[in-house]
Amino acid sequence: MIGSVLQNAFRIESLAARGEIALFRAFIRAFNSLGTNALAQEYHGNRYQVNFSANRGTGRPTPRCELCDVMIIHYPAGNPRAARITFNQAKVSSNPLQCAPVVIV
Repeated sequence: MIGSVLQNAFRIESLAARGEIALFRAFIRAFNSLGTNALAQEYHGNRYQVNFSANRGTGRPTPRCELCDVMIIHYPAGNPRAARITFNQAKVSSNPLQCAPVVIV
């Protein structure tokens, strides 16, 4: 059920959001409204770049890329040692998702 609760919270938070940054910030607010067993934080921008030692053809003197836009940490109540981390790189598209129908055998 957490998926539908998150979906509804995001729908409310993202009503006025336009563009990638506004949308992932709306996602963070929606996610953080779910309770205290998880935390979402913004990791967007130059401060959170990963540098590479080898030249990978990026045209930059020190090749780098953004680690993620949103970091989500989830841990079961009473067991912070069981924490799980998810890194989410947000992308905005004006194209609708073209998903194949689910086939149940």
